Amino acid sequence: MKNCKSLFGDYEGYAARIEDARQLTFLIERLESGHVAVFVPGTPSPQSGSVYFMAEDRIKPVNIPPASALKCLRGLGVGSNALLRGQLDYPATNDLKKTTNV
Repeated sequence: MKNCKSLFGDYEGYAARIEDARQLTFLIERLESGHVAVFVPGTPSPQSGSVYFMAEDRIKPVNIPPASALKCLRGLGVGSNALLRGQLDYPATNDLKKTTNV
């Protein structure tokens, strides 16, 4: 089986808007309908996950090397602050900061 680096190395990383959250995703294909197919890796095993078909305006490119994204996912999100600094398009609320001690 391919390792994660070779598995995702050719795909662009994106943050997908899924409900009120953002998920690290890899753009797999643009569809003729104007939608995109993205792979949302799971944690702690990013080789399994889900494929979503969504409108392209729900994804935003992130400047994150695939190997770094996969390391963060394998670590259950540890290192997210440094990895995603300036990458997300919405502010955290004060309520979230209070409950998570961020």
